[in-house]
Amino acid sequence: MFASPWLTGFLLFTLGPIIVSLILSFCDYDVMHPARWVGLANYHGLLTDDWYYMSKSMGNAIYLAVFGLPLGMITSFSIAMLLNTEVRGMKYFRTIFYLPSILPIVANAVLWGWILNPQFGLMNVAWRATLTSWFHIPAPMWLAGEASSKPAFIVMGLWSAGGGMILWLAGLQGVPRQLHEAAEIDGAAGGVGFGM
Repeated sequence: MFASPWLTGFLLFTLGPIIVSLILSFCDYDVMHPARWVGLANYHGLLTDDWYYMSKSMGNAIYLAVFGLPLGMITSFSIAMLLNTEVRGMKYFRTIFYLPSILPIVANAVLWGWILNPQFGLMNVAWRATLTSWFHIPAPMWLAGEASSKPAFIVMGLWSAGGGMILWLAGLQGVPRQLHEAAEIDGAAGGVGFGM
């Protein structure tokens, strides 16, 4: 009974759409007309006619999984380690680092579109003032260029590392102080990593 609100939400808003999407993947459906069953024709077209686009999207997903996810986890863990200290005013720093992760996605998109604009964005203005003028390295196109858009998306993802930071911080603060003291007595390096 206590789990029924969550189960209802899961069935209606998670499992239900997954099942409907799976069924519609076997249909010719454009929202304007009723769905028409076509069997495996969509998957056949995906692996033959649209192979270039599918391989491109899979390559992008693998790139983000290999570089973006580990970098995001390392960043959020590093911030959590820094914010796990007992310093005066630490709650304000935690709030500052968490705020970008709760901003609306449209506001984030507009902000990053302005920062990464190839002509007048803040990143390219700073790039031209330093790297272009000193080392003659041309400014990247960021979101407008194929090669520079993937790193730009990773940087945009790091902007909201505060959400992961909260989870790491909750885990770090869940460890009792006695365990840290026992680890330090046993020779652990700073009470965080355990030495051999």
